[in-house]
Amino acid sequence: MKKQQRSKAKAECASSAERNTTWKSIDFSKCERKVRKLQVRIAKAHKEKRYNKVKALQHLLVTSFEAKALAVRKVTSNKGKRTAGVDHIKWDTDANKIEAIRSLTRRGYKALPLKRVNIPKEIKEMLTVFLKERGLTLSDEKTLITHISDGFDFLGFNVRKYNGTLLIKPSKKSQKRFTDKLHEVVLTKGKASSQQELIEKLNPIIKGWGNYYSHVVSKEVFCRCDHILINQLKRWSYRRHTDKSRKWIRKKYFIRKGGRNWIFGFEYVCGEIKDKFTLQQLTEIPIKRHTKIRCEANPFDPSWDEYFERRKLKSARQRA
Repeated sequence: MKKQQRSKAKAECASSAERNTTWKSIDFSKCERKVRKLQVRIAKAHKEKRYNKVKALQHLLVTSFEAKALAVRKVTSNKGKRTAGVDHIKWDTDANKIEAIRSLTRRGYKALPLKRVNIPKEIKEMLTVFLKERGLTLSDEKTLITHISDGFDFLGFNVRKYNGTLLIKPSKKSQKRFTDKLHEVVLTKGKASSQQELIEKLNPIIKGWGNYYSHVVSKEVFCRCDHILINQLKRWSYRRHTDKSRKWIRKKYFIRKGGRNWIFGFEYVCGEIKDKFTLQQLTEIPIKRHTKIRCEANPFDPSWDEYFERRKLKSARQRA
């Protein structure tokens, strides 16, 4: 009897402490330790085939304040934290986050239905018939029927809708091939190359890849690839001079250009002209958006000649 009263009082104290807790006062490292401890106990009980114990510990884990707090923190710190879910609720303030922890209960919870998008199986057959009439065939290996929110890769581009906005970016596979090529040139085949030879080999590769993706959403990708290349060049320079300090290596192989310090290159003098020979940066390639042609515009209609002339002048100015 006394044991039950003691446990009941302990539970009441814990619940009152949880009610008075604020979001900033939660010790998440302590929460992680407690959740980890419960997970270890569950794994140990399962290994010993004590399934009743497993069920009891799982219930304890799911209903614990620490696990709920970690779950809310995970949801409110990811990339979609500013976007409401199917329940149209956002946990954007500390008060909302605490309320979310308290509202996470097993009883009385009913999951809301997801938006179901049915893709008819007849689509593929219709496309096959449509193309067959025109002397074309549909390749099963290269055909993918997917939702635009999941996206698809085509010719090195990834086409996908993000929160209702269609964005075209360099695909992950294309980025991997590009960075692997840089690794091969710098660290595999370029061990004995001089700095000038390395720059002459890399610049055409960087310019070609950058110009191919210069008309889509590529700024973040360009920054990331530049960072990867700089790290590869640092490794290349450290390998060449194992007995020199990092400061000496930086002065020898990297110069300052504009507001940037880590520019792989060197200064040279040609007669009275002093210049710099540097590696091409992907972030230096301008992003040029393609302006769509008006749907009603007709290049064969004389009344639209002025419109197409303005487009030509604008594109010529952008190239200059």
